[in-house]
Amino acid sequence: MKNKKNNYDLMYFIPLVFLIYPIGGILYYHYPFWTLFFTLAFVGAYLYSVIIRGESKYHMIAWSTMLTYIFYMTIFINSRLPAKQNMVQ
Repeated sequence: MKNKKNNYDLMYFIPLVFLIYPIGGILYYHYPFWTLFFTLAFVGAYLYSVIIRGESKYHMIAWSTMLTYIFYMTIFINSRLPAKQNMVQ
């Protein structure tokens, strides 16, 4: 099991900026605090799939983790938010 680093482009790390929304959701939109652990698992799986090249079994686990996170946050967490929020009062 030899894992090697990919020759990766730094542009692969720019999507990590958008993880400010789930983290900010904990602070401002009353997301459950335990979603932070799922977000960190997503970050770990994403970084593993970008940086490490090796066993395809582990990449499938990483992809499954990311897809499960996206599905769960979309269906179960974001669907509970009100459709219209007035941020300015």
